[in-house]
Amino acid sequence: MNVLIAGATGLVGGLLIEELSQDKCIENIFVLSRRPLTTPNNKVRVILTDFDNLDATLKQIEDVEAVYSCLGTTKAQTPDRSVYEKVEIHYPLQIAKWARENCVSQFHYISSIGTSLDAKNEYLSRKAVAEQQLSHTGIPQVFIYRPSFIVGKRERPRLLETISGMVLKAAQPLLNGKARKYRPIEAKDIAHTMWLLTNKLEPGTYILESDEIFDISTGRPTKNHHC
Repeated sequence: MNVLIAGATGLVGGLLIEELSQDKCIENIFVLSRRPLTTPNNKVRVILTDFDNLDATLKQIEDVEAVYSCLGTTKAQTPDRSVYEKVEIHYPLQIAKWARENCVSQFHYISSIGTSLDAKNEYLSRKAVAEQQLSHTGIPQVFIYRPSFIVGKRERPRLLETISGMVLKAAQPLLNGKARKYRPIEAKDIAHTMWLLTNKLEPGTYILESDEIFDISTGRPTKNHHC
């Protein structure tokens, strides 16, 4: 099978490439990237992409069965609100539209913990709109991931995130029961779960909270939130 990743230069996306590369059933991993990506794996096909002209790029790709949207940024990196929304919401939805039109079987989308149409935080409410639209695309399987604070070795460490991660890890023993989903989660666990669910056959929209992502990654029983 052939798969497509958008956002492979990020923390989760990079680890997802490693996971998918080891899957013998996957022949080609198409990667949409703004900049060149160095990888020793001969399965990876990097396509330099102008995301403001996505349609032209996507026309080059055929026979894809699964798409993974790992696109993301921060307000510090992208202070322009319109650009921020493009990366977090509009680009993934545009890729999902292409996926539906090209009979892609699966779409995986990294959202965020706390998303809700009623959220006071505009970022979270807009993410919820994206989730809602994705669930109605007509793609047979849609996986929506709502990770908590993501930890891992970043190419460019962020001081505030490093400090926040340390505080949350210290508080982790107190986050039990329904509060488990607020525990920080390793990027490798998100990537591993995304790969595992590539082999899930039942159609539907699956919304996975952070604790469920962790449980699937580590082989613990879980009840996926199925819409």
